Amino acid sequence: MPNIYNSVVLVVSGFNQNAYLQCDRATKIRAVATHLPLQSLVLETDSPNIPPVAFHGQRNSPEYLPVILLALVNLRKESVEKIAEQTTENAENLLHLQVS
Repeated sequence: MPNIYNSVVLVVSGFNQNAYLQCDRATKIRAVATHLPLQSLVLETDSPNIPPVAFHGQRNSPEYLPVILLALVNLRKESVEKIAEQTTENAENLLHLQVS
C-alpha cells in the first residue's frame, strides 16, 4: 500500500492564508496544514489576482510569500527557517527546478 503522504501536496496560498489558514471557521484546512508532513507542503501567493488582506487592492506578487510563510509558522509552531527551507526544497522538487 503506498504511503499517501508521499503523494499529497498541500499548496498553501495567499488566498488560503486569509480565507482558510487564519479563518476560525476553516478548521479542516488548518488541521491539514498543521498535521501533514512538512515535506508535503509548498507555498504560493495565488498571483496575480487575490493578494493577502494586508495588500488588498494591490496586485498580488510572489514577494508576499513571507506573509504566507508566517501564517503557516503560526499554525505549525515550527521555525520560520525550517518551514522556509523545506517548502522551498519541496517546490524545487515538485517543479523540477535546479535553483541551488
